Amino acid sequence: MEHVTFHNEENAFCVLRVKARGQRDLITVLGHAAMISAGEFVQASGAWQNDRTHGVQFRASFLKAMPPTTTEGIEKYLDSGMSSRMGR
Repeated sequence: MEHVTFHNEENAFCVLRVKARGQRDLITVLGHAAMISAGEFVQASGAWQNDRTHGVQFRASFLKAMPPTTTEGIEKYLDSGMSSRMGR
């Protein structure tokens, strides 16, 4: 995942910008995740929708974040501050 655009800690709703297989540009993913951070891998299932204001988005009915394994992902993860929040 490249960027967390929005995350509501109360209801876990999030808007993500993600690199996806088979897609040249970043895609927008809407879903719910308790904790999410840039650099993590995201597994999602759901459906594409075309929002009048925001364009084509993927609305995830299932969203799972997994720790990064690449150097780039780990750097983004550490820069996001997520590693310091894990101890809460």
